[in-house]
Amino acid sequence: MNRTWHATHIIGAILLLTMLVISLAACGGSPTPTPTTTTTTTKPATTTSTVPSPTPSTTVTSPSPTAAPSSYDLKIDVSPVGGGIVNPSSGKYNAGSQLNLQAAAADFCWVFDRWGGDISGNTTTTSVTMNGNKNITAYFNRVKYNLTVKVSPENSGTTGPEGGIYDCGQSVTVTASPSAGYVFDRWGGDASGTDNATTVVMQSNKSLSAFFKPTYQVIKRDMMPGSAVQNTISFSAQLKAGDKVTGYVELSGEVHPGESDYVWEFVIAGPRSRFLENWNGNVVSTTRHEIDKVVPEDGTYVMKISSNTRWPKTVTI
Repeated sequence: MNRTWHATHIIGAILLLTMLVISLAACGGSPTPTPTTTTTTTKPATTTSTVPSPTPSTTVTSPSPTAAPSSYDLKIDVSPVGGGIVNPSSGKYNAGSQLNLQAAAADFCWVFDRWGGDISGNTTTTSVTMNGNKNITAYFNRVKYNLTVKVSPENSGTTGPEGGIYDCGQSVTVTASPSAGYVFDRWGGDASGTDNATTVVMQSNKSLSAFFKPTYQVIKRDMMPGSAVQNTISFSAQLKAGDKVTGYVELSGEVHPGESDYVWEFVIAGPRSRFLENWNGNVVSTTRHEIDKVVPEDGTYVMKISSNTRWPKTVTI
């Protein structure tokens, strides 16, 4: 009887619980979940190696296409500076444009030589296409002229400089210096004046002549055919002791067959007819005689030249 009662009560409890769950479900409720107990097991600490993070890779991005320049720089140089000009000049010019360059010398002392840099050639006109920045140089050369200097008579003096090649427009000073027995006389040719120094500007080829004259008097006389008495020429002068007589006497003219025996004479006589110089020579072998004597005393001195020529001659003193 007790077992039946216990069983009846258990069955009744189950039915009551079932009806309660059904009732709660119908009302929208949910049974309260039964809390779950989690048991945590503590593990002993372990040493862990640190692994470095990988370096992020760099991604190369292709540049975006850039628009082509609309203009380029043109740089013009002139060498040497001042030698000339170029047209057009330096500046910015449209891309793809073609420029006609013209080189011109600064003046008549310069001449165009060649192009350099981004172009070449030796004509004054050329062209360049502006497909990039351009550096161009125009080269010029200075014109040069020749200076010639002559001395007259020959060996009568020297000049400094004696001549040479000079830049166009250059000023050149030429100085004349006489040789012994001469003095400067004057300039001729492309220069004038009596100063021993002159200046020329080299704007063309120049030719100068420096004229000198002897410090002594030059006398020429014709000696006609005849005897020595008839062909006697004399000069006289008042001289003082210590004065110097220098120079030469020369007989010139054609020499004919049979003249090898005749002589001519040159004499300088002083006071009381004392000889300062007494010379005679054969016309064929000695036609010139040098004089270099110091006067021993004051007085009148006579110079005499005589010849027994049978043909016309000229005597130079």
